[in-house]
Amino acid sequence: MKRFLNLFIVFLSIITIPLSSTAQLTVNRMNTYRSGSQGYPLSIVWNWQPWPSFEDDIGYHGLTSTGEALSRNHGKEIFCQPVNFWGGVKDWQSPPAGIWGPDGVESIFEPGHYDIILLDDNPILGLSRPPSKRPVYQRRLDMRKIIIDGVSQNPVGWDPIDNPFEVNPDLSCDGYLEIEATSSPLGLAYVKRTFAWTHSDYEDFVIYEGVVTNTGDCNWRLPGAEKPDQELNDFWIAINFFIGDVRRFTSYGTFYDYNGNADWLLEYDSETRIYWTWDGDAADVPGDDQFDPRGGPFFDVTVNPTGEFTDPSLNGIKFLYVSNGPEPTNNDPNQPATFRYFLESNERFPTLDVAKIPEIWSWFTGEDGKDAYMKGWGEDPYTPHRISQPFYKSLWGFGPFNLSFQDSIKVVYAVATGHIPEARAIELGFRVRMGEITLEDAKKEIYEGGKQDLFNNLAKATEVFENGYVAPFPPDPPDNIEINSGPEEASLSWDPVSDADSYRIYRAKGGEDGCRVYQRIAELKETSYTDKPLTRGQLYFYYITTVIGEDESSHFFTRTHKEVVPFRAPISEDNWAEQVRVVPNPWNIKGNTYKEDSPHNASGFNFDGGIREQSSVLFVNIPESCVIRIYTSIGDLIKTIVHESGTQDEKWDPIITDDFNLPASGIYFYTIEATDGPLKGQVAKGKLVIIR
Repeated sequence: MKRFLNLFIVFLSIITIPLSSTAQLTVNRMNTYRSGSQGYPLSIVWNWQPWPSFEDDIGYHGLTSTGEALSRNHGKEIFCQPVNFWGGVKDWQSPPAGIWGPDGVESIFEPGHYDIILLDDNPILGLSRPPSKRPVYQRRLDMRKIIIDGVSQNPVGWDPIDNPFEVNPDLSCDGYLEIEATSSPLGLAYVKRTFAWTHSDYEDFVIYEGVVTNTGDCNWRLPGAEKPDQELNDFWIAINFFIGDVRRFTSYGTFYDYNGNADWLLEYDSETRIYWTWDGDAADVPGDDQFDPRGGPFFDVTVNPTGEFTDPSLNGIKFLYVSNGPEPTNNDPNQPATFRYFLESNERFPTLDVAKIPEIWSWFTGEDGKDAYMKGWGEDPYTPHRISQPFYKSLWGFGPFNLSFQDSIKVVYAVATGHIPEARAIELGFRVRMGEITLEDAKKEIYEGGKQDLFNNLAKATEVFENGYVAPFPPDPPDNIEINSGPEEASLSWDPVSDADSYRIYRAKGGEDGCRVYQRIAELKETSYTDKPLTRGQLYFYYITTVIGEDESSHFFTRTHKEVVPFRAPISEDNWAEQVRVVPNPWNIKGNTYKEDSPHNASGFNFDGGIREQSSVLFVNIPESCVIRIYTSIGDLIKTIVHESGTQDEKWDPIITDDFNLPASGIYFYTIEATDGPLKGQVAKGKLVIIR
């Protein structure tokens, strides 16, 4: 099944992107589970300390060279709904019939004179980029070469095949994207420029610059301008935008469970020109689930005993610059002129409801006589807002402008995210679950801490914009990295970096893609390192950075989703069946523990990592080729595992049956049948105990 995501930022016509199936496209959740696309738009940015704010693309921030949004994101993300451009003007004359267009304009609007005309980005209007307008997609540094266990790997934010780029060492930022969209049927051309950085102090935001120009080109499929010397008086732009969550589907392994309808709340402050959103209380989920305090994909203490908060981010926008007239000009502090929000169920699109254009026009231009800026929930951010469909979208109005032929106006804004540290979110959830603190106190810390972090990041974005899009660069990352699994160890090597004072090696144990807890394990001047002793069967992930003075290179360049798995050589003794063991046995849910600022399993006895890693057992001392079968106490086969890795270890990871069910507490039996080599046909038998 194809998924479609519309990503439409300031003054950019709609771009429709086919996505893969849910099984392949999942938005990663914090160390526990994942949120699948399920046909809904995925995030454009994500952030969660100590990980980067934006994983994929230009500035390594979630946008491909065509403006598409990618999906490898952490659970603390900005979910971006389709962002719609509306453009309108009074006293406007269309081109003659048969020329106005393209692709369906005249099927909705009859050519002629309009007292008010308002067009949105409905695809039937032919709002797509002309083939001649290719994106400019550049990065300051090239992709690093990484080989893990003999296989070349792309860093997490890179896809040079589907998302090719040019290397431009003269960039003032780390990633730059420029897209020139087609003109709309009103004779407008749109250009969007995106700037992003990888320095750790400036990686929590992206800056967008949108420019709209009066070209008089009302049909880009035809040569020339249909309305040369066009004058646009009382011209307005509206941006219909939403950053927040729509619906959540959490997963444990490959099993999905519904986690609430859209419930994000919002606020806009016209003095600072900052808009922010945060997780509210879903109306269709029992109890108070603000910031998702219950934890675990099934909201069950036996599955996730911590109750960790999984949606503690606050996402936001700050308008940095809006023209006060045709460019070049000055920043107008009174723009946006209006702010409105509405339930998604009440959304109105001009091209789909032509008769209501005057009403819609009066609404976003402020001619309806209401307050220019609607108030949100900022004064009382914790009170549950439980209505049947709490999915709010926001609309900003910019204007009025008088544009002569070839005049332009510009809007610049930053999108950012803020949050408390990940370890603190885990600790707060655990303490709420244990009754050590109140839910109200935890929510207040999450909101206030996240808001402060968000506003700090937006202040940095302002600083960078006022400095001409210039921010410090971190040191260059290492190149030609090789990492290899070994017998209870991992070996790492890389090329030296000019002027490097040292190199730092970071390691994570297990966890889901995009949301692993990395810890620094070494700092050295040499360009090779052996990490030992390691636990056989445990999944390890590494990245390496360069240190020069107080600065450190970005991990965007050297972090991958490819694991290193220490092993032992496969067993070949005739008495192998007597040496088979299952670790841990019994497996006990209480062995899964989290503690702040320490490895997640510091006081437990299951494997380290997220809930999936901790919910696993390891079969050791097995032949290099075999089949493991697991049965209930009454002989029902619930799991079959084919082992062909060539080692003597195999994980049941996570502990879920072939029917995607969680095995209940009890005694289980297993058989291990050798399927190749001199041991072929031999069978080992044993017991496994599960305690929930």
